[in-house]
Amino acid sequence: MSWARSLIDSDIASWIFSDECYVHLFRNSNLSWCKEGINATIEEPINWKTSIMIWGGISIVFGKMLFIKKEKYAINAQVYIRDILQGYIEPLDGDYTFVQDGATAHTARQTMEYCRENGIDVKTQSPKSPDLNPIEMIWANLKRKVEKRRPDSKARLIAAIQESWDEISFEEVQNSILKVKNERARQVIEAQGEWT
Repeated sequence: MSWARSLIDSDIASWIFSDECYVHLFRNSNLSWCKEGINATIEEPINWKTSIMIWGGISIVFGKMLFIKKEKYAINAQVYIRDILQGYIEPLDGDYTFVQDGATAHTARQTMEYCRENGIDVKTQSPKSPDLNPIEMIWANLKRKVEKRRPDSKARLIAAIQESWDEISFEEVQNSILKVKNERARQVIEAQGEWT
């Protein structure tokens, strides 16, 4: 409940809410329909397990940012610092608070030292507070948009993610943040910290 109270009591306009998620192909891409007598060509045979990890950040002041992890590699502190903190957060001008969850790469000693040394103000979100991260609403909408595009390969999935992200408006970002601050945080407090 302390996280919910801090959302209500703080000016969160310059907070950057972040999280990762996976976006999956939504059906078996090994099926292909074509006219009789024409060979169906599948550029890249993939199964339903194909997914892409993405990281995003949203803020009323800074808008939205997206990192698409196109290759498979482990996310450790060094990778998180290089790809996210140095790539997206550190270059921002102005005062901000960077909100992240408690994933190991995020809270590793090396990551936290890097943030301190580089003046990145970090808040680590409570582990039981998915209702209170406004980017979850953005992820849900992004996944609906990607599904409508019906990508059938890894390359098309990556393109669909970027196109869908580009369609998400500043107004939607702002509304999701304000909804968490003005509605969901209060609901969590009323529910004594339980799920809403």
